[in-house]
Amino acid sequence: MFLHTLQKHANLQNVSASFCSVRRNGNRAGIAKTEMPWITLSTSRRIKYLKNELPKLKKLQSELDHDLFFPQVKTWYMLLRESWERAVEELLLNGVVERFNPSVQTQRLCKIKFTDEIVQLVTEGMTKTSTYVHDESQAIGRIIPSNDEMIEDLNMLEQFSKLFK
Repeated sequence: MFLHTLQKHANLQNVSASFCSVRRNGNRAGIAKTEMPWITLSTSRRIKYLKNELPKLKKLQSELDHDLFFPQVKTWYMLLRESWERAVEELLLNGVVERFNPSVQTQRLCKIKFTDEIVQLVTEGMTKTSTYVHDESQAIGRIIPSNDEMIEDLNMLEQFSKLFK
């Protein structure tokens, strides 16, 4: 919350700012990183992160058995799903309503794009990512998506984000 507030005020004042994160891990506190935590990343930075993870997953796919590889894929899809949620908040709603922001930016309403194509992309993206995030019946026996399929799913989010450039 504190970081969110700092970033908002820096943007409002048109102040150039750089941020780092300081975290706690178990009993260890004060772990500093120059990278920002996932929760703070914009849609475009999340897409970049997920793209960078795909080659690692492709390599793991050939090295690991199903029971070890599938949790990695589920985690990737969970992050992709979170990215869709961020894209709705940041791009589709144009920041009019943001989590943890105490105000509603009604002046930004005029820049909202809302078409059937956009609704379809969000619906497909959220549906597909939810498939791999939620627990499912053992009777389904779902096949783990290939790296190419994961690339296609990420491309759908990237295509969505480009509609707002």
